[in-house]
Amino acid sequence: MSRVSGSDPRGELRVGGRVPVAKVTIQEPVEEPRRAPVPSVGTRLRSKFEELISHFRGFVGERRTQKRTRPHRNLPWKRHLRRWAWRIAAIVCAMVGFGLLSFSGLLWYYGADLPKTSELKHYNPPQVTRILARDGMVLGELFVERRTVVPIADVPSTTLASSARCSSI
Repeated sequence: MSRVSGSDPRGELRVGGRVPVAKVTIQEPVEEPRRAPVPSVGTRLRSKFEELISHFRGFVGERRTQKRTRPHRNLPWKRHLRRWAWRIAAIVCAMVGFGLLSFSGLLWYYGADLPKTSELKHYNPPQVTRILARDGMVLGELFVERRTVVPIADVPSTTLASSARCSSI
């Protein structure tokens, strides 16, 4: 049998002092550095959202405190008057614009069924139908509207003058 004589200064074990035996080294397990778990998409979005909200809260809070702590400025009366004049002018302009828009809508609505000017040149109004005897005597008249077309040349000048005076009033 061989005997173990101990260890060599190099760390190798020798059996019987002469025969080298395979070197045995014991290694301690090496731990890999632990990685932080990768957050899910929802977790990342939630953290970004909370960060934005906290930033926004700070901004709004700062604005509120600024408004509360700012002293009231006494503006000169002319500046107040100018501000109110601009406000009233803006309201009046808006009302005039709304009125013009309404008036144009009214004209468009009621003007839709009016005849065109080209149709007015060849206008033939409904006239009276007269039933005559052989000798030219009127026996009867049939009409819906009692109109008689008269050319302007046949209208007396006094009638034209009086209608011109009435229309100018």
